[in-house]
Amino acid sequence: MKRSSRPIPPLLVLLLLLSGSFRSLPADAEAEVGLLADLSTGFKFVGARSLGWAPVGGEVHFFLPRSSTAATELWVTDGTPVGTRLVREWMVHSFPEPGLALPDGRLLFAPDDPDLGKEPWVTDGTPAGTRPLRDLCVGRCDSYEEVRRNGSRVVLRARTENFESHLYQVRESGDPLRLLVARDVREFVLTEELIFFLAENDQRPGLDLWRFDPETTAARFLQSLAPNGRSWMVPFRHGVLLEERDPPASRILFARETEVEVVLELGAGDVVEGTTVPGTAFYSVFRNGDSPDPSCDLVALPEDPGAPVTVLESRPLGGFVGCPRFLTPSDAGVFFTVAASDAEEELWFSGGTVPSTRRLATFPLSPGEFTAQDLTTAGPGLFFIVRGEEEDQLWFSDRTP
Repeated sequence: MKRSSRPIPPLLVLLLLLSGSFRSLPADAEAEVGLLADLSTGFKFVGARSLGWAPVGGEVHFFLPRSSTAATELWVTDGTPVGTRLVREWMVHSFPEPGLALPDGRLLFAPDDPDLGKEPWVTDGTPAGTRPLRDLCVGRCDSYEEVRRNGSRVVLRARTENFESHLYQVRESGDPLRLLVARDVREFVLTEELIFFLAENDQRPGLDLWRFDPETTAARFLQSLAPNGRSWMVPFRHGVLLEERDPPASRILFARETEVEVVLELGAGDVVEGTTVPGTAFYSVFRNGDSPDPSCDLVALPEDPGAPVTVLESRPLGGFVGCPRFLTPSDAGVFFTVAASDAEEELWFSGGTVPSTRRLATFPLSPGEFTAQDLTTAGPGLFFIVRGEEEDQLWFSDRTP
């Protein structure tokens, strides 16, 4: 059967036709939030992040797990029905890992291959140009864990057969995967010049913070963290921000090439999650966990010297606390959701200041789960999923709120 002969699913036709109408919005227009499509019963929708929305040049790659055939399909679109095509399918009905655009215009991703498991693959949007880079964990096991890019540098964290996670540089020529760090890496962040990573400490419980210079291949130990770990790490200025938990206290650290300093003492608070956009770091902070009236704040930290700014104070809701969640960066700021009550959830945007922080839409909560979720910026704007009791819906908001 020729893959090119398969018809475009009705969901995609409707999505593309409707999303095209949003592209003509002027830059100073009010934010548009609207329903694109009810999701076809021919597909098992698993969320935009799991689908691997990945902008590559003028096209967007995404996965669709098809419930009717128990296959997972890789599609590519340029935003038109004619430019939407099936690239390849895998006869495994599972969750693919999100993809990332490479500097040469290809997509790096990790499908669940029935023979290889989840290994790093690349595609140029054609069947012939879709292939595995290397089977790092030989046999039916999964090596792919995460991939990050900063400019032209792309680094993959992958698990080997001895169950340690190593760092590899993804290259366009020669050996496509060059080993950089052979320690057991739990998380890493790229800056313009360096790689910061957390690795297991062989002598004591907990993680060590290291920095690695890809040009000189020199690694430098920076600091051992408290054994209770940390929850997030993001690039900031020419270093990284990370949380160190040392109960009952918690703090945010800023690490640079040779030193680590405390940026903010959180006391009994914990960072729920964090992210960065150009010029600003955002973090959602859960405060006073032992208090009868706990609360959550969204805090912005500018990259220019300045104090952290609380841009949104989430009101305490008794036993139900609405923390900013699903922090999703865009060019202008961050999108996120907040549970406004036990019956409603809100979609918000913040540009890093109190005046730029505002609510975009409100959705009823489905029993026992978040409703608006799986936020991702791809193609013309912000896509997210609104989960209902009987059906899931794909929604869209433009990126100029």
